[in-house]
Amino acid sequence: MKKQYKIFLNILITVLLIAGIGILGYLAYDYISQSILTKEAEDAVDEFVTYVEKQSAVVVDISENNQVDVNSNKEVIVSNKTVPKYKNFNIIGSIQIPKTKIKYPIVDVITPDAIAVAVTQIYGSGLNEVR
Repeated sequence: MKKQYKIFLNILITVLLIAGIGILGYLAYDYISQSILTKEAEDAVDEFVTYVEKQSAVVVDISENNQVDVNSNKEVIVSNKTVPKYKNFNIIGSIQIPKTKIKYPIVDVITPDAIAVAVTQIYGSGLNEVR
């Protein structure tokens, strides 16, 4: 009887150990993949900000509702060949919230694939435009 009990406990411990390793592996994979996606989004936003600064543009700081003059008050001239891309979508803006450390690009198309990888403009006439 004792021998059967030891075998049962060994099997139970083995199963629990394998399940624990599987759960830790899944959590590590989830954390690593999320951090990679966040880093890619931040790099895309930084590339877009550099692109906008090279163009003559007006950047709007919505936290204080002020316009920040970059080089002059000219509008951004965007051509599809030079616009930075994120996951094969053109970036038209970025959303940055320093308090929560959010920094994501806003892409130009509204498709299920675009919504799955980035922020999209779903409603309204355009970014920073009055309807």
